[in-house]
Amino acid sequence: MGRGPDADRAKIGRKMEHALSSEDLAAVIHQNSEAVVVTDTNGVIVYANEAMAMLSGYEIDELIGRTPSVFRSGKTPDEVYAEMWRTIKAGRTWRGRLINKRKPSLPLRIAGGKPGQEAEEYWALLTITPVLGSDGTTRFFAAAHHDITQKVALEERLAFEREEAKTRADIWEVLHG
Repeated sequence: MGRGPDADRAKIGRKMEHALSSEDLAAVIHQNSEAVVVTDTNGVIVYANEAMAMLSGYEIDELIGRTPSVFRSGKTPDEVYAEMWRTIKAGRTWRGRLINKRKPSLPLRIAGGKPGQEAEEYWALLTITPVLGSDGTTRFFAAAHHDITQKVALEERLAFEREEAKTRADIWEVLHG
C-alpha cells in the first residue's frame, strides 16, 4: 500500500465511511450552516437543508420538485448558467458567483433571518459538485450556496473609493502639475 499524504487521506476516508452512518451523513448536511441544495440530473430539486430555506425564504417543501431557476434574479448573464451546466454535465465541479433572489415579500428578519436580509436579491457564491454513483455516472448535483452580498458590497465600495482617489489625484496633477 502507498505511503504519504494521499494514502493517509484514503485511509481516513475509509475510516469515516465506517464511522458515519447514512443517517449521520444526512444529519451533517441537514444541520450544516452552509445552504445546500441537491438536484437530480435534470435540475429538479430533491433536497434542500434548513440553511437554504433561511437564505432563500422558501420552505423546504416549496423547493422540492422545483428547479433552482426559482432563485434566478434575471441579473446573472445567461452565459454564466450555460457555462455552469457545461461544466457540471461534464462531471466537473463549478464554482462561481450569481445574483439570486429570495422568495418575494418575506420579512426574513421576523422569520429569523439576518438583519438586512429582507432585500429580494443577494449575491451567492456557489460550488456545484456532480455526485457520482458506483458506476461512475452522475446521479445528483450538490450545490453549496454562500451569501456573499456584504463582501460584494464592500468590494464595490472599495473599487469606487479607489476610482475616486485616482480621479482626485488626476485633478490635483492637472491643477498643480
